[in-house]
Amino acid sequence: MVFAPAAAANSDEARATVSEIHQALKAQPAAPPTIVDRTAPEAPAVGSQDLQLRGGGTLGLPARGAGTAVGATTVYDATGPGSAQIAVQQVGLGTRALINIDERSAPERFEFRMGGNVSRLQLNRDGSVAAYNTSGDLVGGFPAPWAIDAAGRSVATRFVIDGTTLVQIVKHRAQAFDYGVTADPVWLGLAIRACLAVRCYRWMPGYLQRQFLHGHMNPAVVGFLRAWFCARTWIC
Repeated sequence: MVFAPAAAANSDEARATVSEIHQALKAQPAAPPTIVDRTAPEAPAVGSQDLQLRGGGTLGLPARGAGTAVGATTVYDATGPGSAQIAVQQVGLGTRALINIDERSAPERFEFRMGGNVSRLQLNRDGSVAAYNTSGDLVGGFPAPWAIDAAGRSVATRFVIDGTTLVQIVKHRAQAFDYGVTADPVWLGLAIRACLAVRCYRWMPGYLQRQFLHGHMNPAVVGFLRAWFCARTWIC
């Protein structure tokens, strides 16, 4: 992946953010690993610009200011009061836009505007979100969200849909959590579209077929895409 040049506030702060994020990801075995993909679109130079997703979609970040590249991660300041950051990474199934919250005064609501070929979002009962185009075709989605504090404790979080804006609520003020608190909305786009194109769901167990075709990005579906589809195609 090609990132914007380092130009954000403080590179030491960005490195500290990435260190906190990596610790959180280690505590989440289901979280897909970060990759370096030089064929992926560039991360935006500033957080207010849309992130281009392969396949035609866009993701607006709740971020501002110039990005700082730290390895395979680009870090921006989050919008709103208090101290929080938004970090962008490529993963084998798509794109990850991590939220890192430093203090209690930071927001609990983070909005990610979807655009491009995404015309409708659907919140599923399992907490995941499916994205559809104007023809009603599944073009991607987000698995059910998670959030964790610096001590490894789970923080209540959920997705809310506002038109074509994905909103992640992170209830870090609910009790005395240890900061930073990290949350991880992951967009699974290109792999899903390619899986549909080659009808890879034919090899899924029946219940997974139904989940996948209805846009439910639950852990079983994500696990299949990682363990079977990604191992047998060029996409991942």
